Amino acid sequence: MEEKSAKPDYPNARDGRSPWLELWLHPRQVTRWFLNSDDPWKNALLLAVLSGALGGLSTASGDNWGDDLSMPGLIIRALVVGSIGGLLGYYLGA
Repeated sequence: MEEKSAKPDYPNARDGRSPWLELWLHPRQVTRWFLNSDDPWKNALLLAVLSGALGGLSTASGDNWGDDLSMPGLIIRALVVGSIGGLLGYYLGA
């Protein structure tokens, strides 16, 4: 009998397909591949920071931060606060 491989058959950089692009088409497969990869923490923090930064921009627009800040100040504040929030959410929310 054949033994089942511990790692799922999923594309990597060698075959030219990116998991970041494939995430939109096959999210479950990418998540399984990511969790079973050799280094699952490799992109996890980057993803948390990016998610938090985008969430910070969304919060900035919803809470009218632009009423009190200039455009560069608004963007910097949203990205910094959002990135910190993304990391806190990753570690505390999980």
